[in-house]
Amino acid sequence: MKTGGTTLKHRINASFPPQAIYPNKLDDERIVVAQTDIPYLLSIDGERRARTRIYSGHFPYVAAELLDCPLRLITLLRDPVDRVISHLKQVQKNKGGWRSFSALADVDDPSLEEVYEDDFLKRCFFLNHQVRMFAMTREDAPKTYTDLIEVDETRLQTACANLEKVECIGLLEQFDWFVEQMVSRFSMSAKEIAPRHVSAGGRQVSAELRERIAHDNQLDIAFYNHARALQQQRRSSGN
Repeated sequence: MKTGGTTLKHRINASFPPQAIYPNKLDDERIVVAQTDIPYLLSIDGERRARTRIYSGHFPYVAAELLDCPLRLITLLRDPVDRVISHLKQVQKNKGGWRSFSALADVDDPSLEEVYEDDFLKRCFFLNHQVRMFAMTREDAPKTYTDLIEVDETRLQTACANLEKVECIGLLEQFDWFVEQMVSRFSMSAKEIAPRHVSAGGRQVSAELRERIAHDNQLDIAFYNHARALQQQRRSSGN
């Protein structure tokens, strides 16, 4: 199953009028740019900011700081190994997208191992990705979520500190609870939304590949464990 972000996007679309959502097809001709490009996000004018009730997209945490306006933050995280495997299968199945920028652009039916070892894809999406999204700073001056930084223990601490500023932390393993929070906290639609991008599982993943992914993503695993503990602490205290 691909991360619940797609299902969440459809819930957002069911909850707000189009022009209250960033991005939307009425205001943004190039949706992918609007979903990923930080300078584009920061360029929207005051009139649009005033009518925007929710921002969504593939942005690092620092994008919210750069917007410099009052925001209530939500995020949806996933077990790092499961996240990478899901992404590997998506890239393997779809020849377009980011795969077209990689060394696998002209490779038919690459193995999961080949996808994982592609240098471009690995650095951008498969190595401690969630930590990187929360560890970027203003000084890094990122343009998109694919910008690279060196992730280390110091960056992990930054990521954990930033995560603690997020009002609602969702974990894909507890997606139903996350949806309940979206409905109760942010007045999103309670209408049942069919899960999107649910797959039959695709090819089997070898134990060796799982072990390699876990070994390479130790900082992401530590970050995810912090997220789980933080969410549990908040739920226990009723926050």
